[in-house]
Amino acid sequence: MKRTDTPINPGDVFRKHGRYESVWVVKDHLHLFGYPPHVHITPINDPARSLAYANAALSDPSLFVRVDT
Repeated sequence: MKRTDTPINPGDVFRKHGRYESVWVVKDHLHLFGYPPHVHITPINDPARSLAYANAALSDPSLFVRVDT
């Protein structure tokens, strides 16, 4: 997994690659004892749905691309 050193903060927007591309917004940092940094993200068009992703996954350009807002 290739990583970038750009910090990930609430309000950052990412486009997920895959069969069906989707756009996600970072809602909050998730602190899990003993695990690398994670964040809660939600689809931009469905804020009631929330997932946790590692910051490393969001920083991997083969999985996500940061969207400039």
